[in-house]
Amino acid sequence: MKKRKQRLAPLFLAGVLAVGSLLIGGSLEAKAAGADHLVSTADEGQYLAVSGGSTAEDTELITWTGPEENQKWNFQETSDGSGEYYLVNANSNKVISAQDMREGTRLVQRSTTSGDDRQIWSFIRVKENVYRIKNKATRLYLTADVSASDSRILQKNRMDSALQQWKMRAGTEIHAVADTTDYAVKIWITDGVTVTSSQGAAVEGGGSVTFTLAPRDGYRVEDMKLFVNGREQVLADGDNGEKICTVSDITEDLTAKAEADVTCLDGYVTIPENDYPGRNQCLSPRVVEGLDGTLYCTFENGIPSEIVEGEYSFPIYESKDKGETWKRVGEVVNDDTVHPDSYYKITRYGAAGAPAEAVEVTADTEGAVLHPWSLQCCPQLFVLPEDQGDLKAGTLVCAGVAVPLEDGAEKIADAGYGGLWDSSLDFYYSTDGGRSWEYLSTIAEGGENGRNIMGYDPVWEPFFVYHEGNLICYYSDETDPAHNQKLVYKITTDGGKTWGDAADVVSMSDSNARPGMPIVTQLENGKWMLVYETVNMTNPIKTGIKIADDPYNWNPTDAGTMLPGINGTYGGSPYVYTLQDGRVVVGTGSLSEVFVNTENDGTGEWVAKETGAPAGYNRCFLQLSTGEFFISGTEGGGFATQNNKIFVKRVWEEELPGSSKPGEPDEPDEPEKPDEPDEPDEPHEPDEPERKDVRDVFLDVNDGDWYVDYVQYVYDKGIMTGMNPTQFAPAESLCRAQFAVILYRMEGCPETEYAKKYPDVADGEFYTDAVMWASENKIVTGFTDTGLFKPADPISREQMAAMMYRYARYKEAEDIEVKGDLTRFPDRQSISDYAKEAVHLEIKEYMLKPISATELSDSLVKLKNTLDKEREEKLNVKKLEDYFQEVLPKLQSNFFISLIEGRVGEEDYERFLQNYRVDMKGPLFCCIIFHTSENDVPDGMNPLLLSMSVEREVKQRLTENCNCQEFIYMGNTILIMELHSEEEMAQLTDSCDRFCRWAWRIMGAAVTAGIGTVCNSLHDISISYEGAREAVSYRVLYGTKRAINIAEIVPKESKKTVPLEETRMQDLFRAIHVGDQEEIRKEAIKEIEKLHKNADTISQYNLATMEIVSGFFKFCANNSMDFNDISGNVQNLYERVTQLDETSMTNWIINMSTAISEKLKSTRNSTSRRMITDAQNIVKQRYMEPDISLDEVCADLGVSNSYFSSIFKKETGQPFVTYLTDYRMDRAEELVLNTDEKSYKIAEKVGYQDANYFSYVFKKKFGVSPSKYRASGKKENEK
Repeated sequence: MKKRKQRLAPLFLAGVLAVGSLLIGGSLEAKAAGADHLVSTADEGQYLAVSGGSTAEDTELITWTGPEENQKWNFQETSDGSGEYYLVNANSNKVISAQDMREGTRLVQRSTTSGDDRQIWSFIRVKENVYRIKNKATRLYLTADVSASDSRILQKNRMDSALQQWKMRAGTEIHAVADTTDYAVKIWITDGVTVTSSQGAAVEGGGSVTFTLAPRDGYRVEDMKLFVNGREQVLADGDNGEKICTVSDITEDLTAKAEADVTCLDGYVTIPENDYPGRNQCLSPRVVEGLDGTLYCTFENGIPSEIVEGEYSFPIYESKDKGETWKRVGEVVNDDTVHPDSYYKITRYGAAGAPAEAVEVTADTEGAVLHPWSLQCCPQLFVLPEDQGDLKAGTLVCAGVAVPLEDGAEKIADAGYGGLWDSSLDFYYSTDGGRSWEYLSTIAEGGENGRNIMGYDPVWEPFFVYHEGNLICYYSDETDPAHNQKLVYKITTDGGKTWGDAADVVSMSDSNARPGMPIVTQLENGKWMLVYETVNMTNPIKTGIKIADDPYNWNPTDAGTMLPGINGTYGGSPYVYTLQDGRVVVGTGSLSEVFVNTENDGTGEWVAKETGAPAGYNRCFLQLSTGEFFISGTEGGGFATQNNKIFVKRVWEEELPGSSKPGEPDEPDEPEKPDEPDEPDEPHEPDEPERKDVRDVFLDVNDGDWYVDYVQYVYDKGIMTGMNPTQFAPAESLCRAQFAVILYRMEGCPETEYAKKYPDVADGEFYTDAVMWASENKIVTGFTDTGLFKPADPISREQMAAMMYRYARYKEAEDIEVKGDLTRFPDRQSISDYAKEAVHLEIKEYMLKPISATELSDSLVKLKNTLDKEREEKLNVKKLEDYFQEVLPKLQSNFFISLIEGRVGEEDYERFLQNYRVDMKGPLFCCIIFHTSENDVPDGMNPLLLSMSVEREVKQRLTENCNCQEFIYMGNTILIMELHSEEEMAQLTDSCDRFCRWAWRIMGAAVTAGIGTVCNSLHDISISYEGAREAVSYRVLYGTKRAINIAEIVPKESKKTVPLEETRMQDLFRAIHVGDQEEIRKEAIKEIEKLHKNADTISQYNLATMEIVSGFFKFCANNSMDFNDISGNVQNLYERVTQLDETSMTNWIINMSTAISEKLKSTRNSTSRRMITDAQNIVKQRYMEPDISLDEVCADLGVSNSYFSSIFKKETGQPFVTYLTDYRMDRAEELVLNTDEKSYKIAEKVGYQDANYFSYVFKKKFGVSPSKYRASGKKENEK
């Protein structure tokens, strides 16, 4: 018989548990010192840490292996007890903080700042001891960038990812371990823990303590209980040496107060994650429900079609189980009979966007290439709800944009997004559930009408609505030369065979406005709501909302109202949907949350609601007939992000009627409960009554009476309703009860209870509630001598003053403390004591006049005149403020011009910043000059107007998301940029470079952007300006239509820019930098002319020549060159130069300048070659990494993409991406020929995650697939 392992039994009676009279000892209790916790990734592989364990301000957070001391955090709840916390690092005593409100920025540690919500976090419970951590200010989540050590910690939108899930455990741990040999429990503890028992054993600060127990059969280890900080922990049964308990002392408040995680009920990905470098992936998903309950999904796809090689299509996915699983069943592909392969038409544009000439490219044109068309973007699915034309109810229809491609694989880079200038919005249909599709018609065409100066002319972004037999297609239209873009619709009534004329939906008077992406829904009340994005209409882009009586008439010039944002985040690509219960929901691409209107007619407030679905470009909504609500979108990025995934997620099911999870039976009905008594109805706000003219109501109020308007006012407000239905009694005096009623009605008739306070105020009188309310709030006190109120007595002037004063005090009026002079009243001695304070406090004459109804109205007139006078005085101040605001931009521009000219003294600098309201805190600044060539302009275009157009586009395209100042100076557009770090310079350079290329493509403007050096203060921006000027001058060397960063082109030449006043030779030095020999000669002669013009004596001449030599010496030193070496190490050079004649002096200056210029050129070439070599080495070392890219290489080299790309192509003759691809293919060729590896294995080894795409690229280079190439190689060897 096999011996059974002995279990540790005696713990129950051995002094560990207290159970009635069986206690031998006492319970174990472990006290944790402090509240330090470890925050790790959900798999506990990496810990949240401060980079390098630093205690410095603004140190970035990372993940790191551990645990270590700098990875311990203390959760300090805010003083309001709201379940929000500061996350304090135990090592640095600093808190985790967001740096700004932007999504994707790194998190840092900072000293605690009161009132800064960027330092406050809440915990959202995902599962046991796993949380999301959400920032209060930004509403973004603490996110690890990648699942690896040394990952950056960012703040990002909600994602369904383990990178946003954090596990908590105590920085101090307690373990209980069974010891069956000695019948004992060993307690092992870490830092700062004390364990005690009644037996007296104790240990502190780390180590272990063993409690030895008397043997006894029949008891198990799991019967023993361990108490840690008062919380009971049950131990598991365990064998010898097994750990039977690990206690993580997570703060109980955190667990109790953490929000419940809002998660989607299900999350599905319809396509796998892909990696196709240089191409947007999957965008604009659309999900619809067929009449039989089948779900269909399509999206804009970055993966080449499986049907037509090299073209793009709209894949069709199907789900039969309410989204549980998806299967690809077909795809919508361009019909080549409608759009056959074609040549491009090249158009040259003139002034105001009018075509100057059109050049047709044919097969005879040199270099002409046939280009296939492809369904590129903006798919829209729709299910016909009833028969129309030849199409039956339930037919799937799809609209999308067809465009020409450069070749079978690449989008047209020059167009920015496919070939959208030559686009076609096509209409397809399917009668077999999306398996096959037929082209039916073209809804609209773009590109044929030319383009306006503001952009290409596509037609795109369609959306379908069905209404009373009409299939309506809304879409965005750029073909109208009067508008950058507008929203229109067309109607078909014959099943899509023909479409009517376009009608405007949103077409703003501002021709630069770009309303886009229209989505329409019908509201519960039968009206219609349109949402759209407000590009070039608002800054930032927002969601416009319009409501119309029908889906046809939208008042096109009305922008409508704007959807609110969340902490400054708004977002485009909106979607609107009406739920089955009538609620209307709007979402945008930038927010995980959606907005639900408090009124089903869309006129209430928009309330944000978390969905659990991630933010993503161009999401859409769908509620099934069975109630489930879905959100589909793009997970993993936005419009310009690679490797996106399509998600379809079910949310809110619990809130919707008649819904149950797929595959689960409905819950059985609960037994009926006895009816609860009906709650009393909430008081219903009555409809506003139709306004009645008091002249028609009261017989004693007539045309021409001076008090008509005042009686109308108090009647409309319900303050005074007349003595009876036909009499207002304007000449009669008021009684005390009436005046109390007037005040009571002014206050809105608040609720009150009757009390027998005044014997002469009975319950149920018209004035009873008014007197009770006034008495409760000490507005009236009654007559103290009799205890009566005397409601029918006429109200005296002092009584009215007292009541009004007390009412003003009740309302906390601001000016009741202003004292008046009673000596102006002859009868002041007769003022009652109770009224003296009121009269003394400057109660106006209109409060002391006789108090008939008419005269009270007269008093109100005087009050109005007084207030009008005060208002007019305030308006004068406001007019001055308005005028100041009007001229402020000009004042700011003049100030910045003075700054770049270096004319602002340090003593005036701070004052001007404050006076001109310049809010640029830095810490860094940079100047950019946009120079528009006057020699290269479109035919018929005025150069000045072109320059103004460039200035406008710079303002709209480059200043939207940054803090900067833009102005015009010396014919150039100037930008003064605020920067947070020097690392932003590369991205800024690339943005400017893209703008220059865009300006040439769209406007025909040859723009050069010169980017100056970074400076630490706005006061020094003149140095950056000089650097920008110098960068612009390099256009003769590097070309126009691009950005030139002075720090990149002369990194080894000039670390600092020498201001103009420091040298008389600045123009010569600029020519030396550029290397233009003719310009050098011209500037050298100018220097000689200045030398002879300004030197009247031999001493002055000698001094001037020595300054020239000194200038050369300083220039070389500033550019890391040895002047003595360049000058030939001539002894006594200063003396020799002063003895040269004019011709020799001129030649010497020219020769020295040329030699220095050649040295600079050599240095530049050497630097460029070294940079290219470094880049090639990076490729050789990392070509097998899938994520290596142009961005990665430029980041490693510390240069902008634009500069690196131009230098790389100039030096190697090919773009970097082509070099990378060729290198990978060369390595792949070796592996194909020399190994038996499968294609997918070779793909992985050369950096391709998708074997299909690898095969496509291989075939493109070698002409055949890898397998055929291997076979042909073997045949060659056999020969």
